[in-house]
Amino acid sequence: VNKTYSLVKVQTQNTVQLTKLTEVLCREKQRSDDLIYKLVPADIAKKLKNHITVTPEIFDSVSVLYADIVNFTLISSYHSATEVVNLLNYLFCLIDKLTDKYEAFKADTVGDAYVAVTGLPTCGSKATSESVTNIAHLALDMLGQIQNLDHENESMCEVKLRIGLATGPVSVGMIGMKIPKYCVFGETVNLATAMEERSQAMRILITNYTRNFLADTGIFET
Repeated sequence: VNKTYSLVKVQTQNTVQLTKLTEVLCREKQRSDDLIYKLVPADIAKKLKNHITVTPEIFDSVSVLYADIVNFTLISSYHSATEVVNLLNYLFCLIDKLTDKYEAFKADTVGDAYVAVTGLPTCGSKATSESVTNIAHLALDMLGQIQNLDHENESMCEVKLRIGLATGPVSVGMIGMKIPKYCVFGETVNLATAMEERSQAMRILITNYTRNFLADTGIFET
């Protein structure tokens, strides 16, 4: 009887341990899935999870937002590295929430620059007019967030964005093996960058093609 009891006790303990290990594995898998879905569009994440090759694609009409901080080099020169990193992290986290709100994909961050796109079918296929509307709302809300930053914080007070928008064809695809990245390329990205470079502090400069779409909505003044 004692041997039987001991065997049952061991089996019970093993079952409990196995259950706990299974729960830990499920949590870790969920964390891994959540990370993948933050880094790439949902359709691409599903392909990666199923070990399906992600081939490059071309989309005819995608809206690109390119933004950066005005005088970032000057601001960085009289703040510590920690303060600069904290500033960028705080600002980009605010913008990340807005990209979710407007179904945009965070394509890249390079230094103080932030790149987002709307209209990629892999992000949830949208008609061009809706994707352009979403990117415009995103840009306006970004400026609104900057205006509402904590003005008691000196470094936050200095932050001003300059934004460029463009709409047109882009190429997309996974780049790299060690830290693969879903990248957006093409003349439309270059145009958005050029618009940003020619824009002014707390202003949004857009291409004529983007302007035509926005004018048709009757919502925006351009």
